[in-house]
Amino acid sequence: MWSAVKLSKQISTWEVDNSNISITKFGKATTIPIADISYLKNHIRSGGNLLAFHTKGKSGTVRVWRNKIFASNDQFDDLIQVIKELGIDIVIG
Repeated sequence: MWSAVKLSKQISTWEVDNSNISITKFGKATTIPIADISYLKNHIRSGGNLLAFHTKGKSGTVRVWRNKIFASNDQFDDLIQVIKELGIDIVIG
């Protein structure tokens, strides 16, 4: 079991710059303009978090799954802190 978990770990990167939040998982990048975020809904699950970035206007919701079990350490906690500092509401789902 240990080796299966160890070998299945995926790298994810969570970055915030002056105008965007960028999340890279499995080689796929998702970029969300900070100015477009209305609020963040954090659906906490036993295996991870489903983050729903609700945006202003018609662009809809960007959903990102964070797997705590099969993922390497990421910048999730830092991302949440920056989102709080930006004054974006975080709703627990």
